[in-house]
Amino acid sequence: MWCYNANEIQPGLGSQPSRRLLQPLSNVANIIQCDPTNSSSYNSLQAKLNKRFAQGLQFLASYTFGKSLDYAGSAASGGGAVGNAQSVTLFDQSRGPSGFDVKHRFVLSWVWALPFGEGHAFADGGFLKPVLENWQFSGIVTLSTGRPFTVFLNTGVNNGAPSWPDRIGDGKLDDPSPDLWFDITAFKAPTPNTYGTSGRGVLYGPGTQTVDVSLSRVFPIKGVRLQFRADAFNLFNTPQFGFPNANIGNASAGRITSTVGDNRSMQFALKLDW
Repeated sequence: MWCYNANEIQPGLGSQPSRRLLQPLSNVANIIQCDPTNSSSYNSLQAKLNKRFAQGLQFLASYTFGKSLDYAGSAASGGGAVGNAQSVTLFDQSRGPSGFDVKHRFVLSWVWALPFGEGHAFADGGFLKPVLENWQFSGIVTLSTGRPFTVFLNTGVNNGAPSWPDRIGDGKLDDPSPDLWFDITAFKAPTPNTYGTSGRGVLYGPGTQTVDVSLSRVFPIKGVRLQFRADAFNLFNTPQFGFPNANIGNASAGRITSTVGDNRSMQFALKLDW
């Protein structure tokens, strides 16, 4: 399913109403139509390694190498930063990455009962035993490559009709940074009143790397259980950058000025079970 303006303006000379697709309704600027002509495909390689709880440790590691392609942004997701075809008349030529396409994704989760205290390798006795025993360390590590985005023109050249740039180079940089994420010189305005050659989702934004951890301990107290828990989200305070400004001709084109994830946060809790 995708939604589009069925009365889109076409490039050319003359007034905008004279260049709308539905001439009997030439004075109606927007006729939003949603239909199921969109189609998509997804292929992936998925691997998983699972260690069941034994000797105080369990973990699950999973990796996905995938590719999702479609012709337009879905009505439900909005297409991420990819969106629809350049024109409804170019739908058949608009196949490209889905807005949620992620090439590589790795997730590791674990629970580790730390080996301290009675019956364990360390602090089996002595004054450290009551301090170090019964602690549990768990966490989740998520590593993911970025999602695609489409490059646009800050100022169109098609007299009100959709206008994307021509792609004259790869656009990727060997060492991108938030100050310049892609090569803006790889895109230029096309000849007036012509559609640009750049496609949907031709470049990808920054990936994400997060580490969330938790340290907890249960204290048995006369028939009740007191649990202490300390959680840290985005432990290393890694910036999760958003998409760059992808409007060629804009003074900030190529720059990233936003983040899509939270900074490091921590919380502490006490829980009493009886």
